[in-house]
Order: sequence, then structure tokens, then C-alpha cells
Amino acid sequence: MKMGVIESTNFNPNTKGKSRDVLIRKLYLHFGMEYKGNNSQKRIEKAFEIFIKNQVHLFSDNPNHARVEGSNGREYKVVLSRNTCTCPDKQHNLSAEEKCKHIRATEIARDEQLELLPKEVLAQIAYFRKKEVTA
Repeated sequence: MKMGVIESTNFNPNTKGKSRDVLIRKLYLHFGMEYKGNNSQKRIEKAFEIFIKNQVHLFSDNPNHARVEGSNGREYKVVLSRNTCTCPDKQHNLSAEEKCKHIRATEIARDEQLELLPKEVLAQIAYFRKKEVTA
């Protein structure tokens, strides 16, 4: 399947995994990401998990700045306008233009807050948030 093709998604409980995968692909397209091997795919999937668990705390006066709770219990500072994050992955493993999962999670949160995501993506996010709360 080409990355440019978006399947329709229904929220039938029997297709939960598929609808999550479709949402991840839609986020890939929204951010104009190119598939660059397993790490890029894992980062957007992990970013979605961080985002959906409400671990991104956008600054109220500037949604391009955030505190992000890491999986290890640490907090990282993200500045989208500079493409920076204080996490070890960004500091040691990625080039200046590459984005870690914390930066991607912040982009998702910012675009949700500013209503820049497509309406169908916002609806899917609401579905997953509801699922996360009831889990």
C-alpha cells in the first residue's frame, strides 16, 4: 500500500488495531514524514502514545514550547521553533533536523490545540482518548 492512500476507518471493536494504524499513517501524512526505516516509524508510534496519554504539557502562552513526560519518568523541554528537545535521543542520536518522539508528540498536541489536524483525525483522536480513559 502506498503511504499516500488513506483508507477509511471505522471504529468497529474488531478492527481496533487497524484504526490505530490508519491514524498513525494519517499523522505521517499530516507532518509530511517520509518513511526512513524502523526508527522513524517507531518514533511516530511512540509519539502518539505519549500524546494520547496526555504526557505533553504545552505552555499556555506559547504552544510551540512544551514539557513532555518521558517513559522513564523524566521531563523534557521541547521547543518546536528550534526543533530541540532535552532528551538523550535528540542530544546524541539525531541530527539537527531529525525529530525525536517528544518533538513529534508536541507537534501533534499543538496541531490538535490549534485545530490544524484534519477533522477525521481529530475524531479518531477523541475516540482513542475515550478508550484510554475507560481502559
